Amino acid sequence: MVARDYNGKRIYYIGIKGTGMIGCATLAYEAGAHVTGSDTNEVFVTDHILLDQGIGVTDFSPEHISSDIDLVVYSIAYPETHPQRVRAVELGIPCMSYTEHAAEFFNDREGLVVIGSHGKTTTSAMLAHTLMALGDDPTALIGGEVVEWEKTARFGKGAYMVMEGDEYGAKFLALHPRAVICTNIDYDHPDYFKTPEAYTALFQDYLEQLPEKTLLVLSDEAIRTLGTSFMPKGQVLVYSREAMRLRALGEHNEANASGVLALLIALGYDREKILAGLESFRGTKRRLEQYSRDGASLVVYDDFAHHPSEIKATLSALTHAYPATPITAIFQPHTYSRTEALLLDFATAFGDAEDVYILDMYTSVREKSGNVGSHELAEAIAKKHAHVEEASDREGLITAITQKNTPRVVVCLGAGNGWEVARDIMRHDAGVMSHE
Repeated sequence: MVARDYNGKRIYYIGIKGTGMIGCATLAYEAGAHVTGSDTNEVFVTDHILLDQGIGVTDFSPEHISSDIDLVVYSIAYPETHPQRVRAVELGIPCMSYTEHAAEFFNDREGLVVIGSHGKTTTSAMLAHTLMALGDDPTALIGGEVVEWEKTARFGKGAYMVMEGDEYGAKFLALHPRAVICTNIDYDHPDYFKTPEAYTALFQDYLEQLPEKTLLVLSDEAIRTLGTSFMPKGQVLVYSREAMRLRALGEHNEANASGVLALLIALGYDREKILAGLESFRGTKRRLEQYSRDGASLVVYDDFAHHPSEIKATLSALTHAYPATPITAIFQPHTYSRTEALLLDFATAFGDAEDVYILDMYTSVREKSGNVGSHELAEAIAKKHAHVEEASDREGLITAITQKNTPRVVVCLGAGNGWEVARDIMRHDAGVMSHE
C-alpha cells in the first residue's frame, strides 16, 4: 500500500499527538483514510487538530489494535516491545515508522525539502504558503501549525510536496527530493551526534549523494560550514539574506524567506509574485507567536527556540521590534545532553534580555536524566548576566510578571511545554486577551 492508495483504508497511529505524527495523520485523513490513534492524556498543542478532524484518540491498550486495521504507524518513541506494536505484529498488520510513512508521501511527488539546524519549520511553511499564493496546490508536512491552515499539514492535488527534513536519527536520508533548501548547519542533538564533525558530516553526505538533477539551494552560511571538501553532484545555488517586507520579525526570518525566494525563482516563478506571497505569510504557531494584542503594555510571545543560536536570533528580533521596552526571557531547557554540550553558548545567549527565568528541564522519552540541568544552566547564565532566577514555581512566576506595572515584553522560549506559561500569563492578566 502506498500513499495514493490510502482512500478508504484504516490507519492507526501510535503516538498520534506528536507534531510529525499528527501531520501524517492529517495527510492520510485528507487522502480519504479512516484515521485513529493513541497517546497520553497530556495536553498537546495539536489537540485541537484532532478535534477539528474528528480523529479519535485512545489510550495505549493493545485491545484498540483490531484485525480490520490496514496499517499501523508508530512514533520512534515507542519501541517494538510496545504493547500496541506487539499486538499489530501478532495480527499480521503492516507497520511502519513515522519516518517511513512521511517518506512514502514525499517520494511519491516532486519533493521540496528544507533541511538545516534552524528555520526549517518557518522556511517550509513559507514555501508551501507562497506556492499556494502563486496558484499551486502543494501537499505539505510542516513541523509546526501554520496559522492560515490551523493545522500542520495539507493534502494537495498539485505535483509538489513541501516537507522539512529532520536530521535527528538521520531521518532525512529517507527523502528523495527534486530540490533542497539548506538553511544552516549548527551543531545540535549531542545525544545522537557525539561531535560537531559527525553532525556536519551527515548534511554533507546527504547533499553529496543526491543525483545530478537535484537542485541544491544552500545558504552562504551552510556553504561556509560544509567547507572546501564539499563536492555535490547536484546543481548548487547559493543564497544570502535579502532584506524584504515580511510580517515575521527578525533577520533570521529574512534569511528563511531568502531561501524560498531563491528556490522559487530557480523553479521559474516570477520574483515580484513570490515576494507578495512571502509578505502575506502570517507565520506558524510557536515561532515568535504573539499572544497579546497590539499596543498592550504587557507584550507576550512564545517561541520554540531551544538552541543558543535560536535564542539569540529571537531576542535580537524582539529587541529591534521593541527597542525601548525591557525584555523578560523565560526559558525551558530541553534535553540534558544539549544543555551540557552547549552550556557555554547558552550562558551568553540571553544578552538582549533584562531578566531571565529558567524553568525546570523538559525531559523527553529518549532522555530522562543527565549531568547538567536547569540549576547548572542558571548558574552558568548568572556568570554572564545580572538578573537570572530559577523558576520552579510557575504560578509564582506568572504572578510576579503580571504584577509589574511598567511596559514589558515577555517571551517564553523552548521546545517543551513552556508555551503554557505564556497562555497562563494571558489568562492571569485582565488587561490582555485570553489566548487558547
